[in-house]
Amino acid sequence: MRIPKNLKHLRKRKGEALLLVTGVRDAVIYRVSKGTVVVVDAFKLSFSHLDFMSELIVHIKNLTTDKLPSIYLFTPGNIKQHIMKVLPTDIRKHIKAVVEGNYINLSTSEMMLRLA
Repeated sequence: MRIPKNLKHLRKRKGEALLLVTGVRDAVIYRVSKGTVVVVDAFKLSFSHLDFMSELIVHIKNLTTDKLPSIYLFTPGNIKQHIMKVLPTDIRKHIKAVVEGNYINLSTSEMMLRLA
């Protein structure tokens, strides 16, 4: 998907960004690069809580290279603080914005509008 024109801060980035969209036990990770957004990873667990957090960290680390891109976190408000607490500092410091809500089932275009 092409990034909408009203999201200039993501369209003109020379680097990449990750859009991390979580529910309580599932996540979708998008990579923003060169004006496009693509799904690069997704998972869903049958149980929530600590297993989800551990799995989330593994998936993020598997996607990152030497230079960690900016991260935009979309997550329900009731687990936002828990996610922020368990993320390692080297990942957490790259979070540029947190958008509270359950966006896991929204289309990419609807989700992108939340960043506008």
